[in-house]
Amino acid sequence: MRHIIISAALAFSGLCPASLDAQVTRDSPPSLPPTGGRYTHVVTSEVPAGSRLVFIAGQVGADSTGRVVSSDAAAQMRAAYDNLDRALRAAGAMWTDVLKTTTILTRASDIAVLRDVRAARFAGMAAPANTLIVAQALYDPAVLFEVEAIAIIRPRSTP
Repeated sequence: MRHIIISAALAFSGLCPASLDAQVTRDSPPSLPPTGGRYTHVVTSEVPAGSRLVFIAGQVGADSTGRVVSSDAAAQMRAAYDNLDRALRAAGAMWTDVLKTTTILTRASDIAVLRDVRAARFAGMAAPANTLIVAQALYDPAVLFEVEAIAIIRPRSTP
């Protein structure tokens, strides 16, 4: 099972610092539906020696006490991405290390809102691979959105 999870993680998209672009291959084959630039269908990343894979659990739009920040979907999404940012930093990772995200909505009507929030979060970067799921509900009926991530932390060169 561990081999399958790691293999699956490596098969997905990567955001990578420019100095490491040679280790990441991005592809959206013309035989697949167009992505509109919102994600990449297939990105393969080598795992160089000294690198670490980081799996971030699903983050929701809740504050540090666990309270949902708002009933507004966009506010929850921004807060969830802020929580994901804090989790990445705690692991020593950055947004440019993210290989894949999985996003879960409870209302399909919020997809356009998600696209706007996600576009703002990944502005100026190649968006990672993403799986979007619309579920009937999450653990709390007030929670409208959840995002998880897989990242790779490569050894950073020192100037």
